[in-house]
Amino acid sequence: MFYIQKLPTRSICAALLISTSMIWGGCKSKNDKAFALGEVNVSVLESEFGDIGSVLNVKPQRAINASEGEAALKAAGLWEESAQIKWDSRSGEKGQYLFENITIQDGKSPKLKAKRLLLTGLHMQNNVPHVDLIRVSDIKVEDGDKASFSIESLGVTHVEIAGSILDVTRADNMGLGKALVMSGVKGRSDEVDINIDQLGWGPDPKDDHLRFAAQNIAVDIDGLENMNLKLESANLRSLNALSAGQKAKLTRAVRGNDIMAILSENQQLGNASIEGFSLASDALNMGLPKFLQTAKTKGDITHIDYSMPELSFELKETDKMLPDMRRVLQIFQSLDFERLQFSSLGQTEIDKAKDLMTIKAASFDLKDGFDLTYSGGISGLDRLREVAADSASKPADIVNQQDNVKLHNFSLSLEDKSIVDRGFN
Repeated sequence: MFYIQKLPTRSICAALLISTSMIWGGCKSKNDKAFALGEVNVSVLESEFGDIGSVLNVKPQRAINASEGEAALKAAGLWEESAQIKWDSRSGEKGQYLFENITIQDGKSPKLKAKRLLLTGLHMQNNVPHVDLIRVSDIKVEDGDKASFSIESLGVTHVEIAGSILDVTRADNMGLGKALVMSGVKGRSDEVDINIDQLGWGPDPKDDHLRFAAQNIAVDIDGLENMNLKLESANLRSLNALSAGQKAKLTRAVRGNDIMAILSENQQLGNASIEGFSLASDALNMGLPKFLQTAKTKGDITHIDYSMPELSFELKETDKMLPDMRRVLQIFQSLDFERLQFSSLGQTEIDKAKDLMTIKAASFDLKDGFDLTYSGGISGLDRLREVAADSASKPADIVNQQDNVKLHNFSLSLEDKSIVDRGFN
């Protein structure tokens, strides 16, 4: 056992910044390695999450008269049919319009058909049409014999129609909006097979915390690296409310990498549940059967508990293996591991007023390798994150702020379970 007190080491601070950019809380005592998974209150999580569809609950922000609605329809290319856009019927007025059996094809993208397209809150903003909510049902995309793609239902909020509805429906723009929920997704081509029961994200209308949810995702890819990805369920909620700038970024574009960037900026993961995640390819097998985390805030203090019973990695040598993957495999082989199986538990307290994160008790174990337990405090991380996220910050500003990150009464205990023999003999 050793202790580190108020040690401002840049390399340690950088590592801590990365490892704590999302808190993976939980609880494991040094003397009780069975500190239970049940300590994470699953019922609290279920009631906290609710239906991801709630992110589509949009409250009317304005009254839209008939002339503004018509102007927005014309600017969006939906006032009358054309060679690119056709429909069986259109009804509605004053910003709310329903299209039945609409077909969109611009010659650049595959033909898109939908049974119903409902626009709610269509209006002009800075001479550009915007819509508060788009709901589409029974979407089918045809690309000859090359591929097929369908979505039973799709909802997107706060969409800017910069050119026309044609631009919004192109594949690379389908994520534009502040919140998105889709269900019944099926896609097939020569190399890819996708099935998604439900996928959604966006700010919770109750408190502006970022939500992400997924149900029964399966992706099969044949190619350079055959890959199979599965996820039974995931529910994630940010610990903090989105800032005005982050909400604006969501409104401009929502794609997977943007979501991760906003989560990183938002600093911490709050309540979370992941079940049945696996990734298998010719060279790599990865599995995360379950991860649970609860976060409860009272005043300036937040308590976070988490449990990750298993995270496993297995590498297999193949002719197609990438150089970086091959180097990792060589490390596996040098340590005489065919499969790495990690587990982790922890309990953390965050005092926002003091910019102090206290790890009450935590563990990180490698099966047949080592058991690591640790505790202690880290101050200055919030300010460092703020400086790092500020676009006006210079590299020197970040380096200087790292010196203000300090460890307090930090203790580590490592129990060897063969890692010493594997690494040094």
